[in-house]
Amino acid sequence: MGVGSAPPGGASAAADEEQQGLLGRSNGFAVEKPRSAAAARNGVVRVLLAVAVACGWMFVSSLLILLNKHLLKDLEFGYPMSVAGMGMAASGVFSYILCHVTKTVEAKAVISREYWLRRIMPVGFFMAATLCAGNLVYLYLSVSFIQMLKAFTPVITMLALFIAGLEKPTGKVWLVE
Repeated sequence: MGVGSAPPGGASAAADEEQQGLLGRSNGFAVEKPRSAAAARNGVVRVLLAVAVACGWMFVSSLLILLNKHLLKDLEFGYPMSVAGMGMAASGVFSYILCHVTKTVEAKAVISREYWLRRIMPVGFFMAATLCAGNLVYLYLSVSFIQMLKAFTPVITMLALFIAGLEKPTGKVWLVE
């Protein structure tokens, strides 16, 4: 039976939605009920997997911060760009493995030279500069102070958007709804 078509016997549109597996409407959007217990378990498994990945990311991120500090400050390795380069090389190797060895991520896109030079190279350059500056501060500041500065980044970003005219300072921008 198609969406919006009347079911035989003159049943209402509500019965049609119920027959299609819709519970009701919430803020104008149809809410779909799980088709079976297996589908519900699948949804729970996906949420738990997302939580596990987020926790793993937080753990590894904190570990890398402490590792960078140890390398740059404690071992007096005064080459922050080399540390950033090793991180980018590791990311490249893992990305290659995911795309070409395990085929977890499809890599079909063909990128033209012009697109590469105009879109990807500037982003890569500024990413490298950000990583270099981010690692350089470990030579001069404590990890706790660096983390406080990182937490202040959204404020600086918003101010830069205001100055550049890309965002207008309205009340809605300042309030969290």
